[in-house]
Amino acid sequence: FKELDTPEKAYWIGFLYGDGCVFQREKGSARVSLGLKHEDEKHVRKFKSAIDSKHAISKSDSLVGISIQHAEFSEAVAKHGLTTEKTYSDSLPTLEHDDLRAAFVRGLFDADGHSGVNHRFNITGSNRDRFARLIEWLPVDGTVQDRGDGVLTLRVGSKARLRELYSWLYPTGEATTPALDRKLKKIPTKWIQKKSKSI
Repeated sequence: FKELDTPEKAYWIGFLYGDGCVFQREKGSARVSLGLKHEDEKHVRKFKSAIDSKHAISKSDSLVGISIQHAEFSEAVAKHGLTTEKTYSDSLPTLEHDDLRAAFVRGLFDADGHSGVNHRFNITGSNRDRFARLIEWLPVDGTVQDRGDGVLTLRVGSKARLRELYSWLYPTGEATTPALDRKLKKIPTKWIQKKSKSI
């Protein structure tokens, strides 16, 4: 993660923005942790393989995860805005290329998003400025809705926009990797078969 120069790296940084945690102790190096529901254990293993980690995968009653205490790794991750304040900050990594931005958003969607009624695209978060910047990356218009309890939702609706958005997020259709299988399966296959022109 010293450089986010591949879609795979951008995806996992996006995923960590959603479901990752960064702990900085008073003494010792920082620790980067990822914890998911047991149904997503396969995805934790994909992450472990992607970073070529020898760290053990841990399990509790509710979560399966991996925790990495490694100074160089933690420093590289933090450089992209993944700090202990990442939940409420407006930080985003510097991604100049569209394919990297799409991969990052796909990772964030897999961690903190869901496809709602009529496959509407939603990502939840806590910083309006971050969402405003993310919308600028998207190939379609989006909105930010405030639930009134400190939780915001970045939302994209309408079939035309969703087809364009999902084709952007999954440029090689169902073969796009990395991707969280259970979320990919909820999106109509015809919407992610190929990229289409911007609307």
